[in-house]
Amino acid sequence: MFKTCRLIPMVVGLAIPVAANADALQATLIVEGQEISAVEPRLTADELRGKSISLGDATGDRGPARIADGWRLDRDPGRGPFLGYLGHGQFVRLGKTPTHDSRIVEVASAELHKQGASKDRAIDVNMLAHVDLDADGTEELVVQAYTVRDPRDPYLGRPEDMDAILVLTQKSRIKVWIFVTLLFDPTQNNGARTLMELLALCKGPSGAWDLLVEEKSQYMGKLPPGINITVGGKSAEQVEGFKLRRTDSYAVVWHFSKGQFTQSDLLHATHIYACTIGDCKN
Repeated sequence: MFKTCRLIPMVVGLAIPVAANADALQATLIVEGQEISAVEPRLTADELRGKSISLGDATGDRGPARIADGWRLDRDPGRGPFLGYLGHGQFVRLGKTPTHDSRIVEVASAELHKQGASKDRAIDVNMLAHVDLDADGTEELVVQAYTVRDPRDPYLGRPEDMDAILVLTQKSRIKVWIFVTLLFDPTQNNGARTLMELLALCKGPSGAWDLLVEEKSQYMGKLPPGINITVGGKSAEQVEGFKLRRTDSYAVVWHFSKGQFTQSDLLHATHIYACTIGDCKN
């Protein structure tokens, strides 16, 4: 869907404790509305039924919920996506404050330029969180960095645009410790830029940290094969002057363990939304 520049994924084994008490199960989830859209490790609906979970997003802890039946929750927490756990998660309330600290901006800009971002455009950097990921007593900085977005439409892309979530360590000097980054590909999505957002940051019941990251693009385009909108009895694309705004989103969980981030093979969700011009709410 777009060109990416990411860490090389590694397979991480997550053992399910064998115990007589079913509540000893540990699992991480992606929740959208009242539906569980992904779970790690693989569990059946019967294994999940009746379990209590904690939910969170960029605003922090969104409170507990219970899995009522199948893959549905007993309450609707909102649209999401949310990060969830069997058990209690310690969710971080994320900020989004622009920083003009020259050290941070310089290091973030150098990293994006090294990964292929245009050296002719400025880099904006937002502070998201201060967390001690590796429990060494020193907080890391989690930041969002990107080539300056078009104020008229942030999804308008140009060659060598880039979005990134960076984790910076301050142990000796500020430097990039680990990163998740995405390079704009003008040949994809009708030339729409893909934006990267950190949706949730949490220390799970096991003590390990997780990031829920979303990649999102929005553009005027067609629906995928097999999906259609009917207007006045006709296919929408046959109606003169009809315009469709399409939004593609991809959410994925990154685990932090032993000094490295690895992308989950199971915790991801892809969605395509479409609306006619004038009816789009967001």
